[in-house]
Amino acid sequence: DDVHSAASNTLQGVKDFSDAAADPIVSKVNNGTARLNTKVKVMIGKINKAIDDMKQGTHELAAGMTRGMKEASEKISAQLAQSVHEHVRQEIELARSAEPAS
Repeated sequence: DDVHSAASNTLQGVKDFSDAAADPIVSKVNNGTARLNTKVKVMIGKINKAIDDMKQGTHELAAGMTRGMKEASEKISAQLAQSVHEHVRQEIELARSAEPAS
């Protein structure tokens, strides 16, 4: 009976010792996990902001390109109309000068 009691006390002592040794390790791991989770949360926030900024930048780029293309198209259209008008005027003048005098 004494041997059983001594063995039981020894096992309990080993268990208490291992529990006491494990507590700081568990606490350290939990603290490390909490710090890592905080850093991951910050990183995800920054990634999401970068994605939003990229979306906004892409939208602004597309809008700017659309405006630029419209302005260029209008400018080319005006230049073409002016060129056609000038060419027609020259052709009319040539035709008039080629007409026989009456």
